[in-house]
Amino acid sequence: MNSQTVPEISPLDFIGGLEAGETIQVVDVRSPERIAAGHIDLVPWSEMTTP
Repeated sequence: MNSQTVPEISPLDFIGGLEAGETIQVVDVRSPERIAAGHIDLVPWSEMTTP
């Protein structure tokens, strides 16, 4: 299995990127139990794709 480094950005950089129209991919790495406890759907699951 290959390990890859995923870049992290600050909340301000995230907002700035969104406002600038950049394509930003957000990866939620929480456990299924934590996600079930509460989350916000930004993109419907049906529209999610894997590379």
